[in-house]
Amino acid sequence: MLWEEATRVPFIVAPPKGSAARARVDAPVSLIDLFPTLCDLTGVRPIEEVDGVSLVPLMNGTADAREKPVVTTWQKGNHSVRAGQWRYTRYHDGSEELYDQASDPYEWTNLARNPRFGDQLACLRAEAPGAP
Repeated sequence: MLWEEATRVPFIVAPPKGSAARARVDAPVSLIDLFPTLCDLTGVRPIEEVDGVSLVPLMNGTADAREKPVVTTWQKGNHSVRAGQWRYTRYHDGSEELYDQASDPYEWTNLARNPRFGDQLACLRAEAPGAP
């Protein structure tokens, strides 16, 4: 499923001894970030075609959030975009959901049809795979 409770998992990276990259990060990240993060921590240059990004800037406090939103896909045509406090989900049938995780952590109030959140919806919609 594409809800916060279903996609949120602990993601723990233990940097090499003596590394300054030690912090608790509450920003959304992705498991695809593991490879570039390990490469960065060990000084290995990752291949260029990798989708993830190094989380070392988050770990050492030089960044507040991942550069690009995190995308989760479940089955064919169902995608969720997580950026900051927002989660946007588009299903294969075209239906959409938008949640403000800060004020609605259990995703009870879908804001996708609320015109007040049109800019946020459009921004996240553009980040989803196969965006219209």
